[in-house]
Amino acid sequence: GGGSQNEICSCPANTIAGGNANKHLTGAFCSTIGGGNNNCASAGNAVIGGGLCNQVTGGCSNIAGGCQNCVTGVRSFIPGGVQNKVCNTLAGAIGSHSHIQHDCSYTLGVNLTSVCTNTTFVNNLSGGTLSATNGFTGIHCGMCIVGGIVVGAS
Repeated sequence: GGGSQNEICSCPANTIAGGNANKHLTGAFCSTIGGGNNNCASAGNAVIGGGLCNQVTGGCSNIAGGCQNCVTGVRSFIPGGVQNKVCNTLAGAIGSHSHIQHDCSYTLGVNLTSVCTNTTFVNNLSGGTLSATNGFTGIHCGMCIVGGIVVGAS
């Protein structure tokens, strides 16, 4: 690869294509850092595309770019943004300043924190119609549902 001051530990099959001061630490087998500055991968099959001061310690996880993002969860991702942290399995953060601390949860926006598993958290959601199956009527997760149509939420 190219760049300067990049470091690859003795682990097999790691790649640093370019950039400056990027590091593969012990345990980062078969991992790739495309470029950027001061990025660090220390897990197997981790990928950091670029950016600044990003860190992946969860196996099979990736950060495409951005600044000061961190993935410690396994099979998790951050496509970009600033200061996102994904700590759990099969999780992701799209946006900035968000924190995922539950499995199979995602954030889409800014300054969000997960509060339960298997959920997507967003700042604002608009457009379309949300509906429940089988004509359900009642209250579920703060939503008022009548005849399978969400008519209100708290």
